[in-house]
Amino acid sequence: MLAQACAAYLRNDPNPRPLYAMPLADPAGVAASSTINITGPATGSGTLHLYIADQHVPITVVSGQTADNVATAIRAALGINEAAALALGSRVPVTGAGALAAVILTARHAGLLGNQIDIRLNKLGAPAETNPAGIAVTDIPAAPTTTVNRIFLGTGGTAPVAGTLAPVLTTAMLNILDRRYSFVSHPWDDATSLLAFKNEWADGADGRWGPYQMTYGHVFGAKLESYINLFTFATGGTLQQDPHYSCFGMEGCPNPPWEIGAAFAGAAAVSFRANPAKPLNGLKLIGISAPHPIDQFTRLERSTLLDNGITVPLVSTSGEVYILRGITSYFENPAGGAEDQWLDITTTFKVDVINTEMQANLVAATNGKNLADDGTLAASAPNVTTANAVRGILFGMYDGWELRGIVENGAVFRKLVIVERNALDPNRLDVFFPPALIGECQILAIQNQWRLAYTAAEKALAA
Repeated sequence: MLAQACAAYLRNDPNPRPLYAMPLADPAGVAASSTINITGPATGSGTLHLYIADQHVPITVVSGQTADNVATAIRAALGINEAAALALGSRVPVTGAGALAAVILTARHAGLLGNQIDIRLNKLGAPAETNPAGIAVTDIPAAPTTTVNRIFLGTGGTAPVAGTLAPVLTTAMLNILDRRYSFVSHPWDDATSLLAFKNEWADGADGRWGPYQMTYGHVFGAKLESYINLFTFATGGTLQQDPHYSCFGMEGCPNPPWEIGAAFAGAAAVSFRANPAKPLNGLKLIGISAPHPIDQFTRLERSTLLDNGITVPLVSTSGEVYILRGITSYFENPAGGAEDQWLDITTTFKVDVINTEMQANLVAATNGKNLADDGTLAASAPNVTTANAVRGILFGMYDGWELRGIVENGAVFRKLVIVERNALDPNRLDVFFPPALIGECQILAIQNQWRLAYTAAEKALAA
């Protein structure tokens, strides 16, 4: 999983600065599994096109082969256990055991995530990919019609066994130390894991967005589910109200969530490094396959999920996956009311840039200096700073941010900002800092008031 997540990230951000990866032990849970059954014999030669987590596993079939022969070939291609899969160098996240015409597909990692491994036949469809004559996989539809030709491991097929539990993240959170990570990806979607990341990247005293750590960064993830299940996930309390987490929701994507979330983070990293205020609208997720049209969200479904903290895809007619609008999972305030202050992911990156650059510049300007009142003789000494000096630095930074399109209305900012020496602590400067973050052109409303002909009065306007 970790290797595939890194590969997905690097496809979208080939020049990370740098890229850190943390392996975790499997949870003490169950590995997801499902049995698929082959029927035969083959009455013609061809290829059985099996896709597992969007990885093509082609099985050559020769006329006359039995169902048992084909099942044996699948097991040989996947490895009957982890040792065999390692010996094969397999990157497919399942093994294939069983006997006769049955293949027991089992996730190579225990845990809940195995339940989102997509298994399908003939992804490209006819005429490019069809079952060899006489051969069928009874548990998976042969071609998409009204039902997509796929199942999920652990919930589909014969005698499915659902994966259980997620890794315990306590030690992992301690091991990341105080280093800043601007773009973080993880694949878990259970409430415990999401809460662990929310607490680590919190705004409070102990969080990375708090006043003592100031290491900031944003967390990216993904979830593969139907529209109704994604809506329930978002509104039922599992998805945390977290301004520093973004979840990419899709139904029917062949890729697993650890690849989708990593691709989401990688694409965002490239965009935000170039321009932290640029919306992610229309940003392509390289290496992520589009859901079949049957599985793609409707306009109303996309709008509803966006209103409830789920970033959704926009799929092109050529099958490429783009970000429709990048949002965070914070859409409701503690009182239960709708809240859009932190909804757009760009808000967090604008604030991140402002806080980070302000901290660096003000520390450089004040570190090792004395503090004097404005207008005193001491204020002109080379080793002294004042409220006016700091105010001037803030004005200069604000002008720079405005020229970069991160903030606006600098004249108003100058009237509102307050910098003053603390009345009780002579070693402290207090700053009231009210930037106006620049908005985003997310909605374009046009009233097309057409005419068959302009009136005489209207024509007179152009005379």
